[in-house]
This record gives sequence, structure tokens and C-alpha cells, in this order.
Amino acid sequence: YARKLPTGEDVTCRTRLLKYMITNLKERSLATSIFVSPFSLASSPLASRDLQDNQQIIVDELEVDGNTQDLLVYFKSVRHIVCLVTIDFGGITTRSEDIINLVEANPFLKKIAVETFAQCNEVFIFDTEKLIKEKNIFEKFENRKNCLN
Repeated sequence: YARKLPTGEDVTCRTRLLKYMITNLKERSLATSIFVSPFSLASSPLASRDLQDNQQIIVDELEVDGNTQDLLVYFKSVRHIVCLVTIDFGGITTRSEDIINLVEANPFLKKIAVETFAQCNEVFIFDTEKLIKEKNIFEKFENRKNCLN
């Protein structure tokens, strides 16, 4: 999953940056299904992202599996174990309640991997059951910094 902050760059630049993230997810993290949110804040609820059709042009050009809404539908439809991979801790969300809701609503989502290769060449893999039980882990998402110990 790749998410791009809504900033002032033009569509061509935004698409190029998202393509770079997608390549990283495929090549470094070996992701097989890619979903993107071309214009969203890390603090925006997952359920409210990518509801406007005007962003679909970018998603189509990127040749990915869909946007955030498609990701949520995908999670509901799978019947095999899934690992959600994202770039950086803010790549998915800074809202711990979103992660809790995502995990509780999708029993096949068993791992969340956060790759921080650009900052500190590490990947953090969280077991979703442990994530729900040990709420202090959410501090990594909510109070993200370049490299966390």
C-alpha cells in the first residue's frame, strides 16, 4: 500500500513519485498486489480515502490493483493469509483506531509490514493479534520518526 500526501506538485510529478513507491513495494518488499491512495493524509480515516472519482485517473495510469476503497474490498474477499506492506509508519495511517478496525474486520490480515529502507534500511513486521493486544506498539504509528528502536 502506497499513500501520497496531498501537496502542491503536478499530476506528472505525483504519478512519478507513486511509481517509485510502487517499484519499491514490488522489488524490495516483494508485494504482489498494490493499492495506492494518490491524495490522502496519514491522519485521514481509511474508510474515507479515495471516495472521489477524480483520483481514479492516476490509479489507472499506475496500473495497480486499486485505491484504498479497493484495498478494503480486497481484504473482505480474501480467504488466505495476507500481509499488508507499507512504506514508513505513516504510509498506512497514524490513527491507531483505523489499524484496530482493519485487523478486527479482516481475519485473514495476519501481518503488517512497515518498510523503512529509505530512512534506516529496516523492516518492521507486526503480528496483528499481538498488535491488538499490545496497544503500546501503536506509538510507532502515531509518533513516527525516521528510525525507531
